[in-house]
Amino acid sequence: MIKCHNKQKDWVYDEDQDTAIKVMDSSIAIKGSGKGHGHSYVETAWFTIYGCYASPNKDIEDLKMTLQEIRDRIMGKNECALVVGDFNAKPPQWGMRATDTRGRVLTEWIAQLDLAILNVGDAPTFVRQDYGSILDLSLGTADIGRKIVYWEVSVKETLSDHKYIIFEVQEEKGTPKTRQQRYQGWNTRKLNTVNLQRATDEVVEDENAISAKGFSNTLRGICDKSMPKKKGVKRG
Repeated sequence: MIKCHNKQKDWVYDEDQDTAIKVMDSSIAIKGSGKGHGHSYVETAWFTIYGCYASPNKDIEDLKMTLQEIRDRIMGKNECALVVGDFNAKPPQWGMRATDTRGRVLTEWIAQLDLAILNVGDAPTFVRQDYGSILDLSLGTADIGRKIVYWEVSVKETLSDHKYIIFEVQEEKGTPKTRQQRYQGWNTRKLNTVNLQRATDEVVEDENAISAKGFSNTLRGICDKSMPKKKGVKRG
């Protein structure tokens, strides 16, 4: 997945042609592909991969629209899914000294889908002069997240401020099965903003919690303290 500037053949672009996906391995069976607001996707026999880009120059409603479309498709089709991209968000759990509205919206969305954070380590994915940040995220539904056997930020030159991210999905043998997943997550309608702020402040003060490796557990802890779980709905 790349953020692109010039349209090329055999790439799957989002509606604004800001991001694109290309399947390099011709042996991978493609079931379908498509595009939406701020994202494009390719569906294989085993999972669907989404490539996203959220411009920092657009308002928060633009990001919300992108996340809503992806969430509706993942839950509506009961997908095993990988979501990768540049969200230009600053959750404090991601090493930022101060969060922003985009960070809070993204954190809530990850919690709603109960996605696993696949980033490993604290290497910055975005570097400009002496400033580094983790803006590019790799997320996955729990079933596909368990199949990630390798993930790294590449040191290869990209001619961009963003680094290449390389990861490997362990292929299953046999016939793909219908996904059995309980989309429990958290009930965001009952979010306690006071508890949310208190839990977030605790994370910012705890330097050991601020790393990509511990983000998933940290996020779940914050959600547990600030809102109740939804009742599980089995899909499949």
